Amino acid sequence: MRYLLFLTCLIFLIGPLYVEYTEAAESDEQEYLILFKDSINKDLIKNVGGRIIHEFSALPAISVSLQKTIIPILAEDPSIEAITQKKETQISKQTIDWGHNKVNSSDIHQSGFTGKGYKIAILDSGVNQAHPDLKISGGKSFVDYTSSYEDDNGHGTHVAGIINAQNNDFGTLGIAYEADVYILKVFNNEGVGDSLDLAHALDWAITNNMDIINLSIGFEENDFIIKSLIQEAYANNMIIVAAAGNNGYGINTVNYPARYNEAIAVGSVNKNSLRSSYSSTGSALEVVAPGEDIYSSYLLNGYGYMSGTSMAAPYAAGYLALLWEANPTMTNSEIRKLLRKYVTDLGIEGFDNEYGYGLINSFVNIEKEQEVEEEVKFTSTDKYFEVFEPSAIYIKENNELVRVGRLSPSQVFPRIRDYGSNWHEVKYGNKTAYVNKEFTRPTNGNSIQNLDTTTPHSQYVIKPKQNIAVYDNSSGELVNFGAIYTGVSFPIISDYGNWYKIKFIDRIGFIRKKDVVLSSTQDTGFFKVISPTAIYQKSNNQLIRVGRVSENQVYPKIRDYGPNWYEIQFGNSVGYINKDHTVPGAIIKPKNLNNNRYSDSKIHIKPKLNIAVYDNTSGSLVQYGAIYTGRSYPTISDYGNWYRVKLADRIGYIRKKDVNIATP
Repeated sequence: MRYLLFLTCLIFLIGPLYVEYTEAAESDEQEYLILFKDSINKDLIKNVGGRIIHEFSALPAISVSLQKTIIPILAEDPSIEAITQKKETQISKQTIDWGHNKVNSSDIHQSGFTGKGYKIAILDSGVNQAHPDLKISGGKSFVDYTSSYEDDNGHGTHVAGIINAQNNDFGTLGIAYEADVYILKVFNNEGVGDSLDLAHALDWAITNNMDIINLSIGFEENDFIIKSLIQEAYANNMIIVAAAGNNGYGINTVNYPARYNEAIAVGSVNKNSLRSSYSSTGSALEVVAPGEDIYSSYLLNGYGYMSGTSMAAPYAAGYLALLWEANPTMTNSEIRKLLRKYVTDLGIEGFDNEYGYGLINSFVNIEKEQEVEEEVKFTSTDKYFEVFEPSAIYIKENNELVRVGRLSPSQVFPRIRDYGSNWHEVKYGNKTAYVNKEFTRPTNGNSIQNLDTTTPHSQYVIKPKQNIAVYDNSSGELVNFGAIYTGVSFPIISDYGNWYKIKFIDRIGFIRKKDVVLSSTQDTGFFKVISPTAIYQKSNNQLIRVGRVSENQVYPKIRDYGPNWYEIQFGNSVGYINKDHTVPGAIIKPKNLNNNRYSDSKIHIKPKLNIAVYDNTSGSLVQYGAIYTGRSYPTISDYGNWYRVKLADRIGYIRKKDVNIATP
């Protein structure tokens, strides 16, 4: 699906882009910076007698030398966005934006927390890389018209400054100014992007192990891929912060991706701690932060004011980096819960749809007693629980709890029993596992459509190549209701086309075959090839390649040959397959097994070249192996334009035109 994403901000630049300056001496001709709205109009400059000094690459801007009397004329031209005169600049006092006082960041900074060691990905329009008040650790462009993550809109630079503006003697100050900030460009110069670029950027953020992802963006339709990526990021212990949107008051006007359970939806307040009129509302809103008339970095190494939930989100993202730095052993969900604790309650007492849990506030020197959340009580008769935050699944190994999976929010699961006062005991494959009660509540099991406590597991197990999602399809569409983490051995029920069917916390689910490696808990007499590999035979105490087995094909073995090899049937002798390219076991056995025990005929062939061996039991020819040139190989029988043969005790076919008759 491709659709437009939009930036969640309102721009209020005070006059042209600017830096603080002292006046230069006047002369008849001065140097100026001119920013055009769309494209550079060189003829306009030449027509008024101007001289172009430099043409910018990242912006429709030029530096020029002009008579100062021409400037009022140019200022009236509709193609020009802004004109600034060359000035002698000097270091000036750093301006601390009003929002810092609202979140009491100075208290936090004085306590030694600056975001150091935490990586924040900003998915936006890029950044003014040369801006003297920013220190960017890296980035990447995902738009199709440039490989640079230079900002050609201004939004991304403003967002970056709220988090990253350096602690120096000029400009402004970022909330987490020592965090490592990475800029992922997903918007063009008009602030427009699409779901593909956003998906690619989220994938980059996950792959590169970001700690916090800032999404000052919005779109109106649910997107399954974006949702899955955000869930994956959350499952990998990342915090996702998203602008709630500028749709104003309503029952639920919060945009996606802020509406996803895994994202922290941030609304905007003004200097009086009142909800900004444009700030979206609804049950998905989590907290509010300063978002109106925010002073931050902008294009052309300048500064400007902008408003919107786009500005509130980076306030929260920077604040969360400080909160995590102060509590480094906590998980993302634990930090999220702590975020809700350190707020100033606004609006109706407690949670409400206009302010969420409240305005983010300092977690040091708290003046008022924080309310203790009422603990949800389970009784021994409760058979089911509902998850309201993503919850880890643990098993015991060597008397330690090891995280092996995750349960998705808004999902209901059966439990075996209470395990102490803080844990649910649940069924996890063939093992007993534990889920902390902290993010769950008692419920009934009426909503579960895929409950199954009776279907047995097979002898086959999988190991995920990475953390993988488990899907429920009982509603007619795939719903992610949990995850199995990498390195875990988990039993399956059966093969299901491109999927494996499993039982996950006593609910039927499906996992993608391509994401896992299959094996068997007992010797089935078969193995599966996971990458094409050679068949060898022994000759004069050396291994000689004589053929090949194909990827994703299953073969019967004669026996294990030492720890590293399988022995298989090859012609009227045996061959050897290296186990490194295989996994043991097979759920579905080949249809072309030599069950009729065909014997070899007296007709032998020699391939003219390396030839394919085909299985036709599916109604079409599927290559499952190869015989290499120079080998004398027995056939079973003549078959029209083909010869029928046995390879690894499977019946196959080779083309007559590719072989010569050989002497047995």
